[in-house]
Amino acid sequence: MIPNHDIKPHPTQLPRSAGSVALWLILASLSMLFLSGMLGYFVMRHRYAAPKIALPHILIVSTALVLAVSVTLQRALAAVRAQNLPSFRFFLRLSIVLAVTFLLIQTPALSSVLQAHYAQRTAHIPLYGIIFFLILLHAAHVMAGIFYLLYCLINTRLFDHEHWLPIRHATIYWHFLDLVWMVMFGSMLLTA
Repeated sequence: MIPNHDIKPHPTQLPRSAGSVALWLILASLSMLFLSGMLGYFVMRHRYAAPKIALPHILIVSTALVLAVSVTLQRALAAVRAQNLPSFRFFLRLSIVLAVTFLLIQTPALSSVLQAHYAQRTAHIPLYGIIFFLILLHAAHVMAGIFYLLYCLINTRLFDHEHWLPIRHATIYWHFLDLVWMVMFGSMLLTA
């Protein structure tokens, strides 16, 4: 049978590219949000000649975890595209576990940064406050990513070698979170 290319999608059905366009618009707006936050950090760092800042060492472990999630999501994407659904489910679950562990490690780090903020607040140096805000902002977006991964996990029956775009979107989003974290954490380490 010859495929009919004149068939139009149902008027209420979005084209497949709509999700990709939406993702790139979201990432563009998040880029502006994080860049403005980093600009605020650099302005405060320059304005307040604060003593050397001490970031919690546990953030290095969380950096490894957030990068590991990208690797496991990339593996999940490759598995679903190859129609290896058991492997896909395994790597998707592993991604969720690593992402939740990232948040669990961030919690005591955030507490430590907040304590440093309160200690320097009397000297009117709000630098730890902006660091706390940036780390918390990133963690909130990680949590949003986890919810989306849970949605994908619950709906794994919908994915196969032809229908994997939501997993690709999740992977791109996570790569974006990696980039944001590396820029933020790296900048903070270099200016400490």
